[in-house]
Amino acid sequence: MGDRRKWPTFSFFSIKNILVFSYLLIAVLIIVTFASVTIKVSGTIIKEKESKAVLNRLKNVEDHMNAGIQKYSDVMMSLVYEENTQDLLKHFKSMPLEKQLKLASMLYQRMNEANIVTTEIGSIYVLDKFNNRYSFDYNAFTRDEMLSHIEFSTWYSAVADLKGGVYIDYSGRILNNPELVTFARSIVDGNSEIGVILLSVKKEAFAALLGNGESGNYVSVMDRQHVQVIDSNRNKWNSPSPFETSFLEQDGVQGSSEPNIGGVDYWATYLKNEKYGYTLISMVPEKELLKDVAYFKRVTVYAVMIILLSVMLLSHFLSKSLVRPVNKLVSLMNRVEQGDLNSKMNKIPANELGILADQFNRMVGRLKESVPLRRERFFSKLLFVRLDESDYIQEAGELGIRIADKNNFAAIFEFQEHDLNMNRFNIRMLESFLSAELEKAGAEAYLYVFDSRKMILVAGFERQSQREETLEALHKALNVQLGVKANIGAGSVAAGFESIRNSYQEALSALNYTFFLGENEIIYSNDIKHTDYDYEMLEHMEDDIADAVMYMEKNRLMEKMNQLFAAFREKYIKKEIINFSILNIYLKSLKNASGLGANVNAIHTDRLGVIEQIHGSDRIDESREALLQLLTDMIDAIAAGRDKKMNDLVVKAIRTIDMQYADSGLSVAKMAKELFVSENYLSKLFKNETGENFSQYLMKVRMDHAKKLLETTDSKIGEVAEQVGYNDANYFSTCFKTVVGGSPAKYRSAFKINAGEDSVT
Repeated sequence: MGDRRKWPTFSFFSIKNILVFSYLLIAVLIIVTFASVTIKVSGTIIKEKESKAVLNRLKNVEDHMNAGIQKYSDVMMSLVYEENTQDLLKHFKSMPLEKQLKLASMLYQRMNEANIVTTEIGSIYVLDKFNNRYSFDYNAFTRDEMLSHIEFSTWYSAVADLKGGVYIDYSGRILNNPELVTFARSIVDGNSEIGVILLSVKKEAFAALLGNGESGNYVSVMDRQHVQVIDSNRNKWNSPSPFETSFLEQDGVQGSSEPNIGGVDYWATYLKNEKYGYTLISMVPEKELLKDVAYFKRVTVYAVMIILLSVMLLSHFLSKSLVRPVNKLVSLMNRVEQGDLNSKMNKIPANELGILADQFNRMVGRLKESVPLRRERFFSKLLFVRLDESDYIQEAGELGIRIADKNNFAAIFEFQEHDLNMNRFNIRMLESFLSAELEKAGAEAYLYVFDSRKMILVAGFERQSQREETLEALHKALNVQLGVKANIGAGSVAAGFESIRNSYQEALSALNYTFFLGENEIIYSNDIKHTDYDYEMLEHMEDDIADAVMYMEKNRLMEKMNQLFAAFREKYIKKEIINFSILNIYLKSLKNASGLGANVNAIHTDRLGVIEQIHGSDRIDESREALLQLLTDMIDAIAAGRDKKMNDLVVKAIRTIDMQYADSGLSVAKMAKELFVSENYLSKLFKNETGENFSQYLMKVRMDHAKKLLETTDSKIGEVAEQVGYNDANYFSTCFKTVVGGSPAKYRSAFKINAGEDSVT
């Protein structure tokens, strides 16, 4: 049996009660009459009011969509109408190879910068009239696939008809990806077309403008064919319309209709945008639209019941059941205002205050359910918007976030997409896992999902050392329990909300150094040592590598490559500068190889592809291996070209010099005798084939080996001279100074000073 309360007895037919019930009856009659009239007209009024409100929201969405479309159009214009890009597209065939590669590299760099600044951009393609394709895309299509094999093959003619205007494919058919919106425009020079640019944007960027479709209310975007291409639920992209769309054919850019979908009546409001070829449609269930009418009916019934009960029990509630619950409710409200969302009115009074208490509990429940969303917005402002500390403190108190006066820091978790796909995880599953681990550790920490691969951790601790302990524990849990690798960039620790945004920027910078440190690492911002680098030093190293390729010295090439990439790592040089340095080495070596008669076209048929490979490397070791392979192939090409081009006698002479340079008696006379030809004939033949006489070539080879010995050994100058074929140390020094520009002793001292400076930095 339920709990039965024993109310005190009193005289029901007292004069006081008769008067109270008389007034109560009159009040009820007035309420019922007024309610019946109001309910009849409220539906029409609410429809008109809500329709205007929905239309205003659609116009607001339209403004944001138009602004986004204009932004992406401006990005396309800035890429293709820049002077260097125009030069590349117009004059590709007539310009030298070096300029082709340089301008193409600059175009790729601008595409990369556009993608970094505007993160929702998925891919960029530029097709010129020479059938070249420049792309920024993880799954790049070829030019032929663009024009014929992709599902929507008629797009090219539609773009050409616009003569430089923007063409928008909301369905994603151009790139055969329904999750993309593709922008295309012709690149024109006067009245002639010199190319076309395509830029794809994730539909999530537009869907975010439509709302989240709560309570059955959703907004969708339709294209000119009335195909629903984007919707706020993010699950009906490129699907046929669920309702009859004939009302969209009527004149006017805005209007409304009342379709029936699956037995449910909806109120549909549409807004057409003729300029960009889309229509916004808001669908609201009429039941949801008219909920205020139903609520008014319920309130009317409740009001009558409450008035009847309140008069009957007024004296009892005033003395016992009213004052105490009011005090309790006020106390709970104060606790909620201070951020305690676990407050609840457990004992509901059996009077009007009971309704207020019940509404309070519901309000706290709804507030508690909305806290995650509000927290996400709070951390979004905290990380990306500069506000006063007092503004942060007030909102944090309302959300129960207690990290203001602690040792705060931010960290970024970055997961590889292929790793997530292989383990069948998504970012929300990882968020739940990490939240559970943080809760077990008792940490005051919060997670913020940035995108499908990145998550931001904001935490506050009593001790600074807890940052390392927490991140290492989470990293180990991901690796061991889930088998998921993660790169973690961690910012510095400091007190106050303002420090969190600075810590986030530091974590973002630290994460960029995965290029040097590899995958599955924790990178702390205070461990990154930013040092200045010397452009002349880099240029000197580049020249040494190009010389090693020209003289076909593979061991020296390996040594100089190791020195260069060690400098990159020690000085944390930016990836963009590393890419330009690698490109310079490639171009210098390519020029030297071509001058020596090597058939480099047979090795590197797609030179633009070589540049794309260099720019696309995610790790510094990948860049090093790619460059080393290119240069090794070039050395082989030089050797093959030299052997094929030179006279057999000169080839044999060069090979003998390379093997016997340490023989002090080696001379043109001795070589001629071994080859059974005259000295004069061999001298002329050697000069004609190499451009140098025999003694000059021999001296150059001996000096190259002498420099290696001076750099790598502590041998005396006389010993070095003997090892490279000189019996007289003074004569060796004179020759060395003639070739190198300084004495052997000065060369060794200068080399040791430079090596010492590199080791210090």
